[in-house]
Amino acid sequence: MDRSEIKERIMKVFRNNGVFIKDDETAENEIMDIDSLTYVSVMVDMESEFDTELDEFVIAKQDVTYASFIDQLADLLEQKI
Repeated sequence: MDRSEIKERIMKVFRNNGVFIKDDETAENEIMDIDSLTYVSVMVDMESEFDTELDEFVIAKQDVTYASFIDQLADLLEQKI
């Protein structure tokens, strides 16, 4: 599975959880603003979507954009799948 497919599947999980990212520019500039319940739901669905555990995935800083979150997650998933 290539990186673009991984990112598309990540975006699908966000959409399925009611988080709609309009475009790449929005993803680059908009700070990720989801509540903790949505975050947990997204991460559980990511584990299901990719059939892997993501226990070690941690956001290192408070103000993270959607794009940086997706890139960090894609990096981890590339190693695991």
